[in-house]
Amino acid sequence: MRHRNIRGRLGRRTSHRTATVKSLVRALFLNERIITTDAKAKAVRRSAEKLITVARDNSIHSRRKIQRFLQDRTLLATLFNEIAPRFNGRNGGYTRIIRLARQRAGDNANMALLELVVTKTEIKTHDKKKRSKKSANGVAESSEAQATQQDAPSDQQLKTKTGGQGREKKKSQIGHKTSKKGKEKMQEEGAVAKDMEKAPHEEVAEDSAEEHKQGKKNFLGGLRKFFRTDT
Repeated sequence: MRHRNIRGRLGRRTSHRTATVKSLVRALFLNERIITTDAKAKAVRRSAEKLITVARDNSIHSRRKIQRFLQDRTLLATLFNEIAPRFNGRNGGYTRIIRLARQRAGDNANMALLELVVTKTEIKTHDKKKRSKKSANGVAESSEAQATQQDAPSDQQLKTKTGGQGREKKKSQIGHKTSKKGKEKMQEEGAVAKDMEKAPHEEVAEDSAEEHKQGKKNFLGGLRKFFRTDT
Protein backbone atom coordinates (compact mmCIF):
# COMPACT_ATOMS: atom_id res chain seq x y z
CA MET A 1 0.00 0.00 0.00
CA ARG A 2 1.32 3.45 -0.86
CA HIS A 3 -0.02 5.45 2.06
CA ARG A 4 1.53 8.98 2.25
CA ASN A 5 3.89 8.17 -0.58
CA ILE A 6 4.06 11.51 -2.46
CA ARG A 7 6.96 10.81 -4.81
CA GLY A 8 5.97 10.22 -8.39
CA ARG A 9 7.04 7.06 -10.17
CA LEU A 10 7.06 8.85 -13.56
CA GLY A 11 5.42 5.82 -15.18
CA ARG A 12 8.69 3.85 -14.93
CA ARG A 13 10.17 1.08 -12.83
CA THR A 14 12.92 1.74 -10.30
CA SER A 15 15.94 1.12 -12.51
CA HIS A 16 14.48 3.11 -15.40
CA ARG A 17 13.44 5.96 -13.09
CA THR A 18 16.88 6.26 -11.44
CA ALA A 19 18.54 6.24 -14.86
CA THR A 20 16.35 9.10 -16.16
CA VAL A 21 16.90 11.14 -12.97
CA LYS A 22 20.69 10.67 -13.19
CA SER A 23 20.78 11.69 -16.84
CA LEU A 24 18.68 14.80 -16.14
CA VAL A 25 20.86 15.75 -13.14
CA ARG A 26 23.98 15.46 -15.32
CA ALA A 27 22.36 17.65 -17.96
CA LEU A 28 21.39 20.21 -15.29
CA PHE A 29 24.94 20.44 -13.89
CA LEU A 30 26.41 20.60 -17.39
CA ASN A 31 24.07 23.19 -18.95
CA GLU A 32 22.77 24.82 -15.72
CA ARG A 33 19.19 24.75 -17.10
CA ILE A 34 16.96 22.16 -18.76
CA ILE A 35 13.42 22.00 -20.13
CA THR A 36 11.41 18.92 -19.14
CA THR A 37 7.98 17.99 -17.81
CA ASP A 38 6.76 19.36 -14.50
CA ALA A 39 6.82 15.95 -12.79
CA LYS A 40 10.37 15.15 -13.91
CA ALA A 41 11.56 18.63 -12.88
CA LYS A 42 10.29 18.04 -9.33
CA ALA A 43 12.00 14.65 -9.15
CA VAL A 44 15.31 16.01 -10.49
CA ARG A 45 15.15 19.01 -8.16
CA ARG A 46 15.27 16.82 -5.06
CA SER A 47 18.30 14.84 -6.21
CA ALA A 48 20.21 17.87 -7.54
CA GLU A 49 19.84 19.91 -4.34
CA LYS A 50 20.98 16.98 -2.19
CA LEU A 51 24.09 16.58 -4.33
CA ILE A 52 24.93 20.31 -4.11
CA THR A 53 24.56 20.20 -0.31
CA VAL A 54 26.98 17.27 -0.14
CA ALA A 55 29.41 19.02 -2.55
CA ARG A 56 29.62 22.07 -0.28
CA ASP A 57 31.62 19.94 2.19
CA ASN A 58 34.41 19.42 -0.41
CA SER A 59 35.91 16.36 1.26
CA ILE A 60 37.14 13.05 -0.15
CA HIS A 61 34.13 11.21 1.26
CA SER A 62 31.69 13.63 -0.37
CA ARG A 63 33.55 13.35 -3.68
CA ARG A 64 33.34 9.56 -3.61
CA LYS A 65 29.67 9.68 -2.67
CA ILE A 66 28.76 11.98 -5.55
CA GLN A 67 30.99 10.10 -8.00
CA ARG A 68 29.00 6.97 -7.18
CA PHE A 69 25.86 8.79 -8.37
CA LEU A 70 27.19 10.87 -11.33
CA GLN A 71 29.89 8.49 -12.65
CA ASP A 72 31.60 11.35 -14.50
CA ARG A 73 34.91 12.83 -13.29
CA THR A 74 34.81 16.02 -15.38
CA LEU A 75 31.29 16.80 -14.19
CA LEU A 76 32.39 16.03 -10.63
CA ALA A 77 35.17 18.64 -10.94
CA THR A 78 32.76 21.27 -12.28
CA LEU A 79 30.31 20.56 -9.44
CA PHE A 80 32.95 20.93 -6.70
CA ASN A 81 34.98 23.78 -8.26
CA GLU A 82 32.32 25.95 -9.95
CA ILE A 83 28.74 25.15 -8.87
CA ALA A 84 29.05 24.36 -5.14
CA PRO A 85 31.13 27.48 -4.22
CA ARG A 86 28.35 29.74 -5.54
CA PHE A 87 25.97 28.50 -2.81
CA ASN A 88 28.24 28.65 0.26
CA GLY A 89 26.06 31.27 1.90
CA ARG A 90 22.74 29.65 0.94
CA ASN A 91 21.04 26.87 2.91
CA GLY A 92 18.91 25.06 0.32
CA GLY A 93 16.90 26.42 -2.57
CA TYR A 94 19.64 26.04 -5.16
CA THR A 95 17.26 25.51 -8.10
CA ARG A 96 14.04 27.05 -9.40
CA ILE A 97 11.18 25.68 -11.48
CA ILE A 98 9.42 27.97 -13.97
CA ARG A 99 6.20 26.62 -15.48
CA LEU A 100 5.96 27.18 -19.21
CA ALA A 101 2.77 28.11 -21.01
CA ARG A 102 3.15 25.51 -23.75
CA GLN A 103 2.36 21.79 -23.44
CA ARG A 104 4.25 18.90 -24.93
CA ALA A 105 2.95 17.83 -28.31
CA GLY A 106 1.33 14.40 -28.28
CA ASP A 107 0.11 14.08 -24.67
CA ASN A 108 -0.21 17.79 -23.66
CA ALA A 109 2.04 17.29 -20.62
CA ASN A 110 2.86 20.44 -18.66
CA MET A 111 6.41 21.66 -19.42
CA ALA A 112 8.74 23.46 -17.04
CA LEU A 113 12.14 25.10 -16.99
CA LEU A 114 14.50 23.83 -14.27
CA GLU A 115 17.61 25.95 -13.66
CA LEU A 116 20.16 26.85 -11.01
CA VAL A 117 19.47 30.01 -9.02
CA VAL A 118 22.95 31.43 -9.75
CA THR A 119 24.30 30.74 -13.25
CA LYS A 120 27.48 31.72 -15.07
CA THR A 121 25.70 34.40 -17.10
CA GLU A 122 24.27 35.98 -13.95
CA ILE A 123 27.72 36.02 -12.34
CA LYS A 124 29.22 37.63 -15.44
CA THR A 125 26.51 40.30 -15.64
CA HIS A 126 26.89 40.99 -11.91
CA ASP A 127 30.64 41.38 -12.31
CA LYS A 128 30.15 43.66 -15.31
CA LYS A 129 27.74 45.85 -13.35
CA LYS A 130 30.21 46.09 -10.48
CA ARG A 131 33.01 46.99 -12.86
CA SER A 132 30.86 49.57 -14.64
CA LYS A 133 29.88 51.12 -11.30
CA LYS A 134 33.49 51.18 -10.17
CA SER A 135 34.61 52.69 -13.47
CA ALA A 136 31.79 55.27 -13.33
CA ASN A 137 32.71 56.19 -9.75
CA GLY A 138 36.36 56.36 -10.71
CA VAL A 139 35.59 58.61 -13.69
CA ALA A 140 33.40 60.86 -11.54
CA GLU A 141 36.08 61.10 -8.87
CA SER A 142 38.78 61.82 -11.44
CA SER A 143 36.62 64.50 -13.10
CA GLU A 144 35.93 66.10 -9.72
CA ALA A 145 39.62 66.00 -8.85
CA GLN A 146 40.51 67.57 -12.18
CA ALA A 147 37.88 70.26 -11.68
CA THR A 148 39.22 71.08 -8.21
CA GLN A 149 42.77 71.11 -9.54
CA GLN A 150 41.76 73.45 -12.34
CA ASP A 151 39.86 75.75 -9.98
CA ALA A 152 42.43 75.79 -7.19
CA PRO A 153 45.91 76.94 -8.32
CA SER A 154 48.80 74.74 -7.35
CA ASP A 155 51.75 75.72 -5.14
CA GLN A 156 54.01 76.13 -8.14
CA GLN A 157 51.51 78.41 -9.81
CA LEU A 158 51.23 80.49 -6.64
CA LYS A 159 55.00 80.65 -6.40
CA THR A 160 55.32 81.64 -10.03
CA LYS A 161 52.57 84.22 -9.63
CA THR A 162 54.12 85.74 -6.52
CA GLY A 163 57.59 85.51 -8.04
CA GLY A 164 56.34 87.12 -11.22
CA GLN A 165 54.72 89.98 -9.30
CA GLY A 166 57.92 90.53 -7.31
CA ARG A 167 59.97 90.44 -10.49
CA GLU A 168 57.66 92.92 -12.15
CA LYS A 169 57.98 95.25 -9.14
CA LYS A 170 61.75 94.91 -9.18
CA LYS A 171 61.83 95.50 -12.92
CA SER A 172 59.68 98.62 -12.52
CA GLN A 173 61.96 99.94 -9.76
CA ILE A 174 65.10 99.13 -11.75
CA GLY A 175 63.54 100.68 -14.82
CA HIS A 176 62.74 103.83 -12.83
CA LYS A 177 66.31 104.01 -11.60
CA THR A 178 67.78 103.23 -14.95
CA SER A 179 65.52 105.78 -16.62
CA LYS A 180 67.28 108.61 -14.77
CA LYS A 181 70.68 107.21 -15.59
CA GLY A 182 69.59 106.64 -19.17
CA LYS A 183 68.46 110.23 -19.48
CA GLU A 184 71.81 111.44 -18.20
CA LYS A 185 73.64 109.15 -20.61
CA MET A 186 71.46 110.31 -23.46
CA GLN A 187 72.20 113.94 -22.62
CA GLU A 188 75.93 113.23 -22.51
CA GLU A 189 75.79 111.35 -25.79
CA GLY A 190 73.83 114.19 -27.36
CA ALA A 191 76.39 116.73 -26.22
CA VAL A 192 79.20 114.59 -27.58
CA ALA A 193 77.33 114.23 -30.87
CA LYS A 194 76.86 118.00 -31.08
CA ASP A 195 80.53 118.51 -30.38
CA MET A 196 81.36 116.00 -33.06
CA GLU A 197 79.09 117.80 -35.48
CA LYS A 198 80.66 121.16 -34.67
CA ALA A 199 84.25 119.94 -34.73
CA PRO A 200 84.59 119.39 -38.50
CA HIS A 201 83.26 122.90 -39.30
CA GLU A 202 85.68 124.48 -36.87
CA GLU A 203 88.56 122.48 -38.29
CA VAL A 204 87.61 123.54 -41.81
CA ALA A 205 87.40 127.16 -40.71
CA GLU A 206 90.81 126.99 -39.04
CA ASP A 207 92.32 125.37 -42.15
CA SER A 208 90.84 128.04 -44.39
CA ALA A 209 92.20 130.83 -42.16
CA GLU A 210 95.68 129.34 -42.22
CA GLU A 211 95.52 128.94 -45.98
CA HIS A 212 94.40 132.58 -46.31
CA LYS A 213 97.29 133.73 -44.17
CA GLN A 214 99.77 131.69 -46.15
CA GLY A 215 98.26 133.02 -49.37
CA LYS A 216 98.74 136.57 -48.14
CA LYS A 217 102.34 135.85 -47.15
CA ASN A 218 103.09 134.33 -50.51
CA PHE A 219 101.45 137.26 -52.33
CA LEU A 220 103.41 139.81 -50.34
CA GLY A 221 106.63 137.87 -50.79
CA GLY A 222 106.05 137.85 -54.55
CA LEU A 223 105.43 141.58 -54.67
CA ARG A 224 108.62 142.26 -52.74
CA LYS A 225 110.64 140.14 -55.12
CA PHE A 226 109.02 141.93 -58.10
CA PHE A 227 109.84 145.36 -56.83
CA ARG A 228 113.41 144.36 -55.96
CA THR A 229 114.01 143.18 -59.46
CA ASP A 230 112.71 146.41 -60.97
CA THR A 231 115.04 148.57 -58.94
